[in-house]
Amino acid sequence: DFCTNRLTQPIIVSDNVEADFESNFLEFCVGDTLELISTSQNANQTLWTIDEELIAESVLLNYELANFGELDILLVALNEGCIDSTYQTVQVYPNPIDEITEEGAMLIATETTSYQWILNGEELDGATEQTYLPLEDGSYSVVITNEYNCSSISEEVFIVNISEENLPLTVLYPNPIIESGLIKFKDIRSRTIKLLDIQGRELKVWNNISTQQLELSLIHI
Repeated sequence: DFCTNRLTQPIIVSDNVEADFESNFLEFCVGDTLELISTSQNANQTLWTIDEELIAESVLLNYELANFGELDILLVALNEGCIDSTYQTVQVYPNPIDEITEEGAMLIATETTSYQWILNGEELDGATEQTYLPLEDGSYSVVITNEYNCSSISEEVFIVNISEENLPLTVLYPNPIIESGLIKFKDIRSRTIKLLDIQGRELKVWNNISTQQLELSLIHI
């Protein structure tokens, strides 16, 4: 039998080509590597095209994703007389902006979905908020992850000359608080926090706070 899709007039008999391939994922982040492998049947040549640009002639293809958006992948498989092709679209998501700003003693990461602060290359236990109060000298960075589960790590910020004398007992951010804010403590121990108005009247009490930070909400007070 002659192949269904042929390159020329049927002057030779060839096995029919069936183009197919596998990829490691269908969704990626910028900087990931797209791994493609041809599983085509009866092909002795495979051509990879991405966004209508011929990328390679090979069975395997590793392609670094430099930009976000949709990528159109076309595999063309052929032998001496037959040709077939198959098509797939993959989605590439952007990475979050990975910046740290300093406000007083506080380090603040770019707003996104989740955070992990790092000191001297090691993850800090429980340091998973947008802000962090450095408690010792060292090199600080933060891994941030966006809603697409794409992550990036910031440049390092070097903090020096922290001492018990110049380290504040607490840090309030923002100051003043309008609707919500964060209190950071320099140590972890049980404490009671009272919120007072400018006349000294007690508005709210938090008992047995034993974490390094307390989130405040003034909306329903």
